[in-house]
Amino acid sequence: MGSTPRWQLHFFLVLLALAFVGQISCFNPDPIPGRKHFVRLVNNLRNGQLLVKCGSETPDDLLGEHLLGTNEEYEFGFRMNLYRTKFYRCDMSYSNYHNRFEAFTATKHFLEKCGGVHCIWRAQEDGISLYNIKHDQWSLIYGWEIQRI
Repeated sequence: MGSTPRWQLHFFLVLLALAFVGQISCFNPDPIPGRKHFVRLVNNLRNGQLLVKCGSETPDDLLGEHLLGTNEEYEFGFRMNLYRTKFYRCDMSYSNYHNRFEAFTATKHFLEKCGGVHCIWRAQEDGISLYNIKHDQWSLIYGWEIQRI
């Protein structure tokens, strides 16, 4: 007599699960440990190959060199670490121009600039832009530096 009907328990569990899913949406800018993130680098240069090198704080996270032709892209994924300190830096270079920049930083501010768990960077003649998925908007973040040989 004093037990809760089974359907009420199931209903409560479904509501609890839906509330949890809302907290981990792909647009939630909080860096949650274990969440999968992606960085995509796109060569949008009109006539040129783009050399891309990315890595993180450990030698295991060095991702090698990738030579991208016009309109080609390179993407990598990773899971947020427990301490929420994950970051990736990338070098992009073409012709006699280059830039080294933080392609991913585990901060709420940076994730808000990406607009979600996918951070998409685009190289073009005027510099390197970041795409905000949530607002469907590109922002020029970095200019090119002249390489000293």
